[in-house]
Amino acid sequence: AGNVDTSGITHGPTGGANAGGKLRAGQTDPKTIPMKLMKDLTGRGYSKEAAAAVVGNAHHESAGFTAHEEFEPNAYGTKGAGFLQWTNAGGSSRRSNFEAWAKSQGLDPKSYEANSGFMAHELAGGAHWSGGMNTESFKKMKDLGAATTSFRKNYLRPDPSVANDPSRLANANKYLNQYNQLMSSSQGVGDPSKTTSTNIVAMGQHLQGQGFTVKEHPEFGGVGKHSPNSHH
Repeated sequence: AGNVDTSGITHGPTGGANAGGKLRAGQTDPKTIPMKLMKDLTGRGYSKEAAAAVVGNAHHESAGFTAHEEFEPNAYGTKGAGFLQWTNAGGSSRRSNFEAWAKSQGLDPKSYEANSGFMAHELAGGAHWSGGMNTESFKKMKDLGAATTSFRKNYLRPDPSVANDPSRLANANKYLNQYNQLMSSSQGVGDPSKTTSTNIVAMGQHLQGQGFTVKEHPEFGGVGKHSPNSHH
């Protein structure tokens, strides 16, 4: 049973990316989940690097947040479920704990709220760390590579032969960059003392990147005609 870890999270041949069971219509758009998680985790006191490490690992485990359950059962005949593929295996009941917690909160286990909520609940409990790591120490980590590896090695503990750290780190780095860009583009918004033309241009370019049409400023590609008293 080389693809079963001792933490109760199991991984198939591709280290968690073989999960199946796509989210149903009406569930949170997978594309929006990474930044929602980044905001939630940093809001709970995680450094942005530690938050990105969690999100990058979760992306890997859940096939980019598109899969709720693993395709194939593990050696115990069970399957992982959720963002971190919580699993009943080897004496652990993490999937049952996840589903029971979701039920107690009146949440669909496939929902963002159930997954992010239980993740926060389990991490706060701190019972699943190994290697001398704990949640409070992890939250303070500033080295993205070290944080990503630590979360995989000391919290998820997949079979090292299928861990695929390069994939996990690439995802973590991508989401850290996206978060930094999001925070940078929002600087000064809502604060007149900080709303410079540079910040306005950055926000407009960010909105364009999200598919919005912005034509009020020449640097966005529009010409914009304004009255002498215009503040645009």
